[in-house]
Amino acid sequence: MFNAFWKVLKNASPRLCPRPAERRDRKYRKPETGRRNSVRVRLKMVGCWLKARLRRILHWTILPASSLRFPVCLLLPALCLAWLSIAAPAQDAGETDQAIRPGAQTIFIFVNQAREKVTEFIVRLARFRPDIVLEWENSIDQGTIHLFRSAVSQEEGFTLSRHFEVGVHSESADMMTLWLPDKVFDQLSRKGSVKMRYNNLPLKLKKEGRGTFRFRYNKRETEIPVILASDSRRGRWSIWDDPDNPLVVQYESPYFKQHLKTMAARNRPALRWIKKLPPIR
Repeated sequence: MFNAFWKVLKNASPRLCPRPAERRDRKYRKPETGRRNSVRVRLKMVGCWLKARLRRILHWTILPASSLRFPVCLLLPALCLAWLSIAAPAQDAGETDQAIRPGAQTIFIFVNQAREKVTEFIVRLARFRPDIVLEWENSIDQGTIHLFRSAVSQEEGFTLSRHFEVGVHSESADMMTLWLPDKVFDQLSRKGSVKMRYNNLPLKLKKEGRGTFRFRYNKRETEIPVILASDSRRGRWSIWDDPDNPLVVQYESPYFKQHLKTMAARNRPALRWIKKLPPIR
């Protein structure tokens, strides 16, 4: 098969594919001899012929007749950039519109800022609804939390810090963390204000409007709808506008700030500290 192709190449136009003698005369080289050099010459001719055919196809099918001198080496990068400029916005839009739902093995990374100290902590979900089981860790500490069904759906308590005890398995039947209780979120979204318990102290949360919040989901920038709210202690809240996932993606007070940085859905087990799931409570 290669010999037949070789005969076709030998009869090719000199303008498109110079013969070995012409190439040697042009570059003032000595004749190449031996089996290895012969194979090398044939490979060079095959490459030369393919380049010539590709140039001719591109000139006659893509480029106009007035641009025959356009460098072909610049055409492919230009086509790639044009494709990326069209495909990238479409991918971003699809990522924004698709429903994002946390579940088992979902990982969150939050950033805390207290005065000038900035720290990160990781939350890994082991079970998400009807109750919530999770583990957390930062650079030096770790622990686990079990939020009962009553805390998830029926109670009005919330905290950002009390359940995160170092090296302890915390359980709560009346106080949520990270997610607003379903009862509180429902009243806030429908009525515009709600009374709740924050760190076991009364707090009034008032809806200020709606907005968007950006973070990285599966290594892509994602935008989600949020409910903007303020409380009676000069705190400002951004809550994911999803009744099945009322996550507090950002909380800011005069002395403390916490926001969601990254969320990732994992297909394989990612838990480190929870070896066996507790029964649903």
